[in-house]
Amino acid sequence: MTLKILLRHFPHPLITIPFSIFGLNDFGKDPIKADWQPPGYVFGIAWSILYTLLSVINIRLDNLNILDTLKKNALKEGINEALLQGLWLLISSDLSKFGIKKGKIQYIGSFILISYLAYYAFSTRLNTLKSTDITSYYMYIPYVVWISFASILSYQILLKSLK
Repeated sequence: MTLKILLRHFPHPLITIPFSIFGLNDFGKDPIKADWQPPGYVFGIAWSILYTLLSVINIRLDNLNILDTLKKNALKEGINEALLQGLWLLISSDLSKFGIKKGKIQYIGSFILISYLAYYAFSTRLNTLKSTDITSYYMYIPYVVWISFASILSYQILLKSLK
């Protein structure tokens, strides 16, 4: 499998692998918890399912018999979304290993980015999938729900961090 195909089909897991390897996405260590925050193991299960769905969506899109411009646009949106998610992980990560203490600006940036990611998922990607492949559209809805829930959790954490 070429690198181009890997990036087209699996951008979300590929971008987040370094965060897992270096333990930067362990939000359980954060001293501020959201009121509705589920146990840590829920995140591992949810993200594994979502990454699988997102990869299946990208594979489906790549194999659809549609105009190349529609296909490229839909796949590009998936890569853009993965990059936004990677940026959100970077901003919200536990960087204490590198001597960087989590501060209010990090909580604010994290909330802004996850809110934009939810907006992007709902207003851009969901609409593209609906007009391109209805099965992919339905497979994408759990991601939209989860990322919207993540933005609510981020808001709760932001409010607590500002006290």
